[in-house]
Amino acid sequence: DFAFPVLSSRGCNWHCSFCYRMRPGFHERSGEAIIDEVKWLYDQVQINHFQFSDELLMSSEKRTEEICTAILSLPFKIRWDCNGILNFATPKTLSLMKRSGASYVNYGIESLNQSLLNQMHKGLTVEQITAGVEETLSCDLSPGLNMIWGFPGDSVENLDKAAEFIKKYDPCHE
Repeated sequence: DFAFPVLSSRGCNWHCSFCYRMRPGFHERSGEAIIDEVKWLYDQVQINHFQFSDELLMSSEKRTEEICTAILSLPFKIRWDCNGILNFATPKTLSLMKRSGASYVNYGIESLNQSLLNQMHKGLTVEQITAGVEETLSCDLSPGLNMIWGFPGDSVENLDKAAEFIKKYDPCHE
C-alpha cells in the first residue's frame, strides 16, 4: 500500500474538557471534494491507502454514510482509516465503513470510569464504549483504544481497568 493523509474536516462537535482545540466548531469538506482529492492522489501518485487524519471523520452517522457511499462509487478500491467516536459505532455504520475499505478506527475512549467520563464531557457511557468496540471488532475493523490516565480524580484502579480493557480488546494492529 501507498498511504497518504487526507483531511475531511477540521474541528469537532464535542466539547471534551481536556481538548487542545482553540477554534470552536466543526468545519467539514464536502464528500465531492474529498473524493476528487482521493481520485487525484490515486491517479497521479498511486495512493491506495488513505489516512483521514482529521480529528473526527465519524462526526455523525449521516456524514460517515455519505463519505462511505462516495468511496464505494469510486471506479477502484481503496483502503482507509480514520478517527471515530463510539457514539456512532453502530452495526450499520461500521459495516458500511468496512465495505467501503476501512480497516482501522481510532477511538478516544479516555476512561472506563463513568464519573471521569462525565467530568471530561465525553458524552459517552462505559456501556457505549464496550458495545462500540465489540461491534467494531465484529465488523472486522481494528479499533484504536486510547486512554488518558492522570485526569483529576483518577486512580490506580482506573488504570488497571484500562489495562485490562486494552488487553481484552486490542488486536495489536497499531
